[in-house]
Amino acid sequence: MTNNQLQLGLGTLFTNLHAMTKDYLMTERVDENDVHTYEITGSGESVLAAERKRLQLLNQICEQAGL
Repeated sequence: MTNNQLQLGLGTLFTNLHAMTKDYLMTERVDENDVHTYEITGSGESVLAAERKRLQLLNQICEQAGL
């Protein structure tokens, strides 16, 4: 998805998934084969939308500044 420009280690990934689950931004299900499935919640969607807007604004500011 990122053309190898962004790489997350497993520790970072699972630490963040655990934190988002704890904050009710994601839910986690574990099946009988110990496969973990994560799903974003309504609160998580709201946080994601706000973060997307924040990053779009930052990008816009950088472009206007010629950065």
